[in-house]
Amino acid sequence: QALGVTTLTFTPGGPLTQTVSVQVNGDTKVEADETFTVNLTNLTAGGRNVSIGDATGLGTITNDDAAVFTIREDAAGAEDGGPITFTIDLSNPVDQATSVTVFTADGTGLTSDSDYTPLVGQVVNFAPGQTAATFQVLPTADSKVEANETFTVSLGTASGDHGSLTVSPTVRTGTITNDDTAQFTINDVTLAEGNSGQTAFVFTVTLSQPVDVAVSVDAASADGTATTVDGDYASLPATTLTFVPGGPLTQTVTVQVNGDMKVEGDETFAVNLSNLQSGGRSVTIGDAA
Repeated sequence: QALGVTTLTFTPGGPLTQTVSVQVNGDTKVEADETFTVNLTNLTAGGRNVSIGDATGLGTITNDDAAVFTIREDAAGAEDGGPITFTIDLSNPVDQATSVTVFTADGTGLTSDSDYTPLVGQVVNFAPGQTAATFQVLPTADSKVEANETFTVSLGTASGDHGSLTVSPTVRTGTITNDDTAQFTINDVTLAEGNSGQTAFVFTVTLSQPVDVAVSVDAASADGTATTVDGDYASLPATTLTFVPGGPLTQTVTVQVNGDMKVEGDETFAVNLSNLQSGGRSVTIGDAA
């Protein structure tokens, strides 16, 4: 607080020292040491040989505040939803521009698999007095059906003229949520039965999108108006079709239809999909027959 004009009177026989006090206001701002002066003026000497030898007293306010950079919390976002945003907090304001570096590290999300764009020492700037800033990590959009994936973010080095800036060792997690789905479907087949022998009815089972783990589904025939009892076709027992990562997205099953000379209406049978094993992924049976 400003010290108004204060008159100090020294009397004969009195003490040769007197004091004046200046009240300094405390705050939490991180800043350099600061100075002010107390000046002596307006000497009244009563005609005696008295002078002002040192007219200025220097007061120095030493900074006793510190500030810590911390990543506020974990964050998540869909892989096709754009950047995932994190917030960095600075525990106290600083009187000058400062910055801190940010790094990412793989979790179940891998830069080698192009799951996200890594940050290697990216600089996040804070203006004087600013106590929060954000940075972003960009997931890579794809159509693969997979589990949610993770990466971590941490802080590197704080920069600024004041030596009282530090970083928290806290590591936060980013989660890339899967937003892709896949379906199993099977096509219809229409063929003439033939007059003798057997005709192969080849059905194609399709997985609509690649999946990052092995998934499977069973295919089995079922009577319609065509029946195995009447010898219209050979029953297809439950057959497991397994689709592996990186493998083909189609597989076939074959039902043998018996030819005959009987004049009859068109007959039908079904090949049904069931017993889906999805490995915890978002896979369904879209067309079961």
